[in-house]
Amino acid sequence: MTLDLSTAAAAVVDDPDPRDPVAATLEALRRRLIADRPTNIGFPSTFDFDYTELYPFFGLLMNNVGDPYTPSAFPANCKDLERDVVEWAADLLHAPAEDRWGYVTTGGSEGNLYALHLARNVVPRAVVYYADSAHYSIDKAIQLLDMTSVRIRADQWGQIDYDDLTVQIDRRRDRPAVVVATVGTTMTEAVNDVRRVNAILDNLAVRERFVHADAALSGLTARSAIPVRLAVDLPRRPGATIEAVAYFVVSEALTNVARHAGANRIDVTVDQPAADRIRVRVADDGRGGADIDAGTGIRGLAQRVGSVDGTLEP
Repeated sequence: MTLDLSTAAAAVVDDPDPRDPVAATLEALRRRLIADRPTNIGFPSTFDFDYTELYPFFGLLMNNVGDPYTPSAFPANCKDLERDVVEWAADLLHAPAEDRWGYVTTGGSEGNLYALHLARNVVPRAVVYYADSAHYSIDKAIQLLDMTSVRIRADQWGQIDYDDLTVQIDRRRDRPAVVVATVGTTMTEAVNDVRRVNAILDNLAVRERFVHADAALSGLTARSAIPVRLAVDLPRRPGATIEAVAYFVVSEALTNVARHAGANRIDVTVDQPAADRIRVRVADDGRGGADIDAGTGIRGLAQRVGSVDGTLEP
């Protein structure tokens, strides 16, 4: 069974009693969210999930307080499911069966906060090194934990500057090091090389270390179920708004190809045919047939591209 949430919501809610300000406020919020739905294409949240099967649980209380691998005094929990998620992720990352642990966080910010909290306990007195392109939550976590930190330069694509990292660690070789290696920056999908980071620490004889891989948003092409060949030819990094729109388009296009095209390969090219124009092409060897009038998905993409005076050609 599937349910179109926006259609269902519109059908079952009558106009609220104007004398009830709470009902009126909630109804205004509901309508605003429904109006936003056709053009919201996936960042920082997604509509691709069907929560129908979870509806019977919405009126029930669950609390997975504490370690998912220890029994809870609170019986209304789903720790068994949380452990399944952790084991699935550990298998995906080839974590050794005898040395794995984790828990399901509320999001990437909490994950970064816990990682740095753990690092502070494992290597006290450490200096945190992180790229200028790191997730904004790294700054907040460092402030909350009162940790000494050094911001490292990043290139135009968000890749950490390994030379600057080497220089900054070398200046503080008497201190343990915590390095935040971003695996897929939010806007440019830059992936820092964890092996290279560890090699720098080895060469500088920094034995007390903690390397945190922040992979809340891994590379789009790397996580695609279909092989992707990416080619980027830009003289300089575009503005943040253009960059975000390009990211959204590629993300949605890769999802659509995986779902509908029956393709074996995808080619993504980004170039600049004119001084004031960025061109993004997503091509595949599938069945084709994309129609801008066939559904809200492609129309939503066209509207998002049109918001920056761009055009979409299926």
